Amino acid sequence: MSLRVVALVVVAACASSQTLQVADEARYRGDREAILETVVDTVRASKFEVTDLDPATGLIVTRDRWYEKDGTYEDKQLASDRGIIVEDGSILLRYEVRVRQAGLDYKVEIKPIIAQARTGYAMPFKLAPDDLTVPGWVHGKTEKLTLAIYDALAPHRTNDPTVQR
Repeated sequence: MSLRVVALVVVAACASSQTLQVADEARYRGDREAILETVVDTVRASKFEVTDLDPATGLIVTRDRWYEKDGTYEDKQLASDRGIIVEDGSILLRYEVRVRQAGLDYKVEIKPIIAQARTGYAMPFKLAPDDLTVPGWVHGKTEKLTLAIYDALAPHRTNDPTVQR
């Protein structure tokens, strides 16, 4: 790999990290119901099934999904009816997305709930999002969802100079 290619990869990674940090810290202003509806629509458009929605608390919960070690999705909910066993190292992932009040604005918090199938454990082993054993593709899915919501809520951003208040 040439030095120029390495430099481009490093610059892209830094830009991506900065964009993600901005998205994590973003604040939104507007009709709460409209913001919540946009977030729900974006979660669904990101191919996550919403199983629970509490408009009073702004909590959106996605369906638990099993992924193979490499991040390949396989519908284990249906597979369990056929007697298929989850492989060691598979990841169970769901998201809790919350639209919460932040002063005069709203903030969107995205929390991955992660567990891993491990030989010898009766139940999936819970992993913290910052656990070093969490595969990188889990962080990638979380970042992609964070950025999709950030983009979808662009008209509501309070720190966006293009938004007229």
